[in-house]
Amino acid sequence: AVVKAPGLGNSNLKSKLATPASPPNAKAKGDVRSKFNAPQGQSKFEVRLSNMTPGFAYSLFIEDAVGSGTFVDAGLFDFKNPKSKTGRYERDTKDGEALPLGVMKLSELSGRMLRVESAGSVYLEGLIP
Repeated sequence: AVVKAPGLGNSNLKSKLATPASPPNAKAKGDVRSKFNAPQGQSKFEVRLSNMTPGFAYSLFIEDAVGSGTFVDAGLFDFKNPKSKTGRYERDTKDGEALPLGVMKLSELSGRMLRVESAGSVYLEGLIP
């Protein structure tokens, strides 16, 4: 019998997001995480935000292909309440959720740019690891 080593093929990638040249909120921070648990076949994509301007609706936009420059709305961030400065966008296949933009594997998102926007203004941007 062939026994796979636990954790073989797992990945846990993270990168920080940056504010654009003229940010609407210079204190905004965020990071993007891609995790894959090979033994369970579970994929988790997450973007976390902090120091955001409270009361705004923030959306995640992801490039439709690496280097295309065309961004597609992937959905809204969740905030605990309207006064909260921290938010999260999470898609976890363990919970039966589909990955953003209908991709089947996290590797299909890798290398694409993402943006955090509200009312057409870019608050944060970065590369998906």
